[in-house]
Amino acid sequence: MRRSVLLVAVLSASLGQAAQERAQAPVFDSTITVVSLPVFVTDDGGKAVMGLRAEDFEVMDEGKTVPVVGFQAFDAQAAADAEEEAAGTLRDLPPAARRQFLLLFDLSFSTPQGIMRAREAATDFVTSRLGPSDLAGVATD
Repeated sequence: MRRSVLLVAVLSASLGQAAQERAQAPVFDSTITVVSLPVFVTDDGGKAVMGLRAEDFEVMDEGKTVPVVGFQAFDAQAAADAEEEAAGTLRDLPPAARRQFLLLFDLSFSTPQGIMRAREAATDFVTSRLGPSDLAGVATD
């Protein structure tokens, strides 16, 4: 009788411990981060390279190659041409599909002549080199 009581006590203690371990099972958290990498590829003459695929790119993170899990080719010039035919196309483009420029003027150590040259270059860039779908901003320091 003592042995059976002792056996029942040991079994119930181990079952209680197993139930506690199940209740306190470790929880593992995971996250997925999607990083958008807009890339603009031009040849030596400054013309866009067309027909690129995901296999044409290599992405590295801290020196290790990581797979490209999504790829979307976008022709900004075709979208600009389509804009002339159908209003609203450019407004509907996601920002990552547009070229984005920030013109930063550091006025801290600039000379008046340097500021004037930078201003002329920025004016030329904005008036003759930006495409219809491009976005540009100006900042000073």
